[in-house]
Amino acid sequence: MPETEGLTNPAAPRLMLVEALRNILVPEIKQLGFERRKLPLVLGGRSSTRLEPFGQFKRPRGDATDLAAVRIDRRRPDTFEIVFGTVPPGPISNKWGPDIAHDDVWVEWLPTYYSILPSGKSLRRFRVRKWPWSPPANQVDYDDLARQVVAFLPEMEAAFATGKAGKHVRFVDFRDRG
Repeated sequence: MPETEGLTNPAAPRLMLVEALRNILVPEIKQLGFERRKLPLVLGGRSSTRLEPFGQFKRPRGDATDLAAVRIDRRRPDTFEIVFGTVPPGPISNKWGPDIAHDDVWVEWLPTYYSILPSGKSLRRFRVRKWPWSPPANQVDYDDLARQVVAFLPEMEAAFATGKAGKHVRFVDFRDRG
């Protein structure tokens, strides 16, 4: 693994975040019955770099499929959120081209989906926050953040079951846009 101590490596925050998510959050998502699925490099003209290095997690539920993904912000690579939703049976209609097959749908392509954030009323994403005069964040700080997010996973399960957003879950609706 590359050097991640201090500010010597500008990629250090992302590397520490990915390590914490891989070791703490991803196993908990798999415990909920999700399987990790890598996405093709280009699908429908879009790159899958927003959802790397974890791809997307799928869980069959009857004829529908539950999807979840850890979305790392491109502009601020130490910042992330979890997006999730349910793909109904059959293909998803696409007003800009052909219908999207059930197995090829990304969670962000759903007309409605949810996002886990520090507060469901804010658009602020998860990240390690430190005072400017504090020492730089280290792996322990990122591990603590991942554990905090694991505590919000029951709200994801409740949203799948009831369709209602919780304290840390935000409902995203694109049905009337565009």
